[in-house]
Amino acid sequence: MKKVFKLSVTFIDVLEDFGIADRLLGVTADNASNNSTMMAHMEEYYKEKYPDAGFSVTWNQVECMAHVLNLGAQQILKEFKQPVDKDTYEAGSDSSDDMVTAVSRLSFLCRKIRLAPKLRRLLEKVCKEKDVKYLVPIIDVVTRWNSTYDMLVRAVEIKDVMSDTFYQHKDRNLINLVLTEADWNCVSQLIDVLAPLKEGTLLASQNGESLMVTSMIPIYDYCTEMLKESLKIFDENDDIYIGIESAIEKLNHYYDKVSPMVGIALILDPTLKKDFLKNSLGWQVEWVDSVMDQFTSSFRFYHEKLQAFASSASAASVSTGTSPRGFGNYVKKRRTSDGDADGVEEFVRYFNAPLAEMGTNALLFWKTNQFHYPILSAMAKDYLTVQASSVSSERAFSSGTDLVAADRCSLGGDTIEMTQFLKYVL
Repeated sequence: MKKVFKLSVTFIDVLEDFGIADRLLGVTADNASNNSTMMAHMEEYYKEKYPDAGFSVTWNQVECMAHVLNLGAQQILKEFKQPVDKDTYEAGSDSSDDMVTAVSRLSFLCRKIRLAPKLRRLLEKVCKEKDVKYLVPIIDVVTRWNSTYDMLVRAVEIKDVMSDTFYQHKDRNLINLVLTEADWNCVSQLIDVLAPLKEGTLLASQNGESLMVTSMIPIYDYCTEMLKESLKIFDENDDIYIGIESAIEKLNHYYDKVSPMVGIALILDPTLKKDFLKNSLGWQVEWVDSVMDQFTSSFRFYHEKLQAFASSASAASVSTGTSPRGFGNYVKKRRTSDGDADGVEEFVRYFNAPLAEMGTNALLFWKTNQFHYPILSAMAKDYLTVQASSVSSERAFSSGTDLVAADRCSLGGDTIEMTQFLKYVL
């Protein structure tokens, strides 16, 4: 508990140092329990120090999309991690499920080739004989479900040369583990089940617009829908069926915890707006209506902020006898005339406008339309900066080992901080 408290204090100190503590909108973190505890401590701090900020775990915490998908995939794969004895090559499980035994044997064979120089050389020889590209099998790692998916895809790609390698090796025990055509069909079925989760993980792990929190609800819907379709091709007693059901249950658990802030951000995506929110899976009408009410309240808040800013700017120009010049300010003045004093016209205009084409860059859209929708564009600048995944920050931490190497181990903390900052913003 002391460590978690120290984590929240350190986080708050960083926010205060940068002068952004009172403007914190979203905190994206993985699903470790200490992060939720940290957020609870921060909620107490904000209630005392910044009561008007309305900071809360329910509103401001965003569960990392990539980690949620990982948890879902692990539910599917947990029955497939059956060991094979490295000495006798006998399966360490009495499972009768064909898919489970096929994947377990394949995992063992991939590891056998990868870790045995003699087998790798033989594999390379077979590839040359068959005039195919030499590719080494991928080893799956327990903590990274993507590695299991990658292992399966790579194995299917080189299945013929893999089989020939073991036949030429002439180890009868290994030959007995070689997959049959029926086994490979099972592997292909598992790949099809995992493919949507892999696609969602890649989307949530990229830099740029794809990381925006607006992608969370569509990714949840897509993965859940595809998993439900996969259930139709398996028997209820199959291990894979039970795993898929558990994965759907896991995804729904985190889907129910999605912050209303995510809904507001989705509405600000010009390719989706509120129609997608209404058509999303599992949301009660009351929740959607609540998001719309909070969207409206947030719109009014930003409208009041912009009016206050405009009034202070106008007073400053009068006192100095000057007025802002330039085409942009001219258009802005015309767009924010008294004809739309309460912002209702802008609000209605946005929702009545047709959806933007799929693939439209939301950030660029709001930059281009900042004078057409001044209030909504101000909201978008805040809400669309919230990330759907913590992968980018984890990537930044991991890259620190490249900077603080053995020949640069005396770098000061400030130097490391600024170097990493410049590396990712320039």
